[in-house]
Amino acid sequence: MSRRRLFLDMDGVIADFDAYMKRHNLTGDEVKQMHGAYLQLDPIPGAIEGIRSINGMGKFDIWIATKPPTGIPFAYADKVQWILNHLPELKRKIILTHDKGLLGDYRDYLVDDRPHKANCEEFEGTLIPFQNGMDWQKLVDYFKKAPANIGERQAIYRIKQSVGTVQRQWLEVVCEERIERLAWLEYNRLVAENQEKYFELTVIEHREDCLAFNPIKS
Repeated sequence: MSRRRLFLDMDGVIADFDAYMKRHNLTGDEVKQMHGAYLQLDPIPGAIEGIRSINGMGKFDIWIATKPPTGIPFAYADKVQWILNHLPELKRKIILTHDKGLLGDYRDYLVDDRPHKANCEEFEGTLIPFQNGMDWQKLVDYFKKAPANIGERQAIYRIKQSVGTVQRQWLEVVCEERIERLAWLEYNRLVAENQEKYFELTVIEHREDCLAFNPIKS
């Protein structure tokens, strides 16, 4: 079974565009139109180490997915060169696109600091906003818990969601692919919103190729 893909935005997730803009007292549009500006961006703290840590887990197929400035061809080249300079191991894993909604499927992940741009909201998989306190240590911890894949065959999911400290609602379904997809996306949404403690997902294995997954210890 192929690994789950992890698409990472560049500006604001890996490369510190805002810091460069503020340091030189420039607008975003001015930075985009400067030859070589992208090459001078510093990495976001923890980004390079974090990417290599996740890559070293062997569970995910990591891609850079970045939106280039429209109509500024040298910026396309500068973005690619930045990746070659800082993450040469991803030289064959670079996507420049204005529509990130075209990428991946429901098993995949997209990390982006501007989830309302580049059609990110149409991404079929799990969209993780890199904002509101999200940092690379939290991302690494998140992907340590995430499995490399989910079972293609039927499995029984037990979903327990706690409301406050008293109410508990149990839902048990025999998952076909459509139900499996909905359960998986809901789980990832709650984790992305730091509500892990209220959600437990367990796969009861009944086929050899079903993944036994219990990521959250209660």
